[in-house]
Amino acid sequence: FAYALLGEVIRQASGTSYDEYIKKNILKKLRMANTFPDLNKKAKLLLANGYGRFIPNEKREKFKHIPTNAYKPAAGFISNVDDLIKFTKALYTNNSILSKNSLRLMINSAKKTGEEENTYGLGLSILKLKNKIIMGHTGGFPGFVTAMQFDPKNDISIVVLTNSIGDLNFRGIFEMIYAIADNQKIYGLKRSKN
Repeated sequence: FAYALLGEVIRQASGTSYDEYIKKNILKKLRMANTFPDLNKKAKLLLANGYGRFIPNEKREKFKHIPTNAYKPAAGFISNVDDLIKFTKALYTNNSILSKNSLRLMINSAKKTGEEENTYGLGLSILKLKNKIIMGHTGGFPGFVTAMQFDPKNDISIVVLTNSIGDLNFRGIFEMIYAIADNQKIYGLKRSKN
C-alpha cells in the first residue's frame, strides 16, 4: 500500500498525474519506448498472455489483462527486457533520473529479509553472493513473475520476465556468470569483443 500512496504523493507534489510524471522524468529520459505505467491500448497489443502454475493433467489458467488504476505505483510497469536493462544501468551509471543521494538511500540496508546476509533498502533488495553485491527488485502480477537484478561494480544487469507463475532463480544466473568469469581468470581467457 505504501507504493500506491507514494504515487499519490508524486501526483500532489508534482501537480501532474502519476503517469505523466513517470513518462516525463523516467521513460522519455531513458528512451524506454515500450514501457507503460499501466495498461493502455498500445501496451495491450504488445503484451504476452499470462498463465498460472503448471499442474499435471490440467490446462493452465490464462489470466486477463487488467488496469491497476490507483494501485499502479505498486504494481510496477508494463515493459520489456531492453527497456528494463536501460533502467537498471541508469540506476548505477547515469544521474539523469536519480541523484546520488537518492541512490544511496535506496541501497542502504534498511531491513533484514530473513536470509542470512540479504537485506532490503528503499525499493531495492541487497544480496551478497560470492563477495559481490547484487541489487534489484522482483515482482509478480497474476500470470507474470519478474526479476531485475544488477551488480554495479562488475557492470552486470539481468532482467528475467516470465509469463507464468513459478519460481525465478536469478541467484543461479549470477552464480553461473561468476563461475565463467572465475574460469576466464584461471585459464587466461579473454572477454569477446562482440
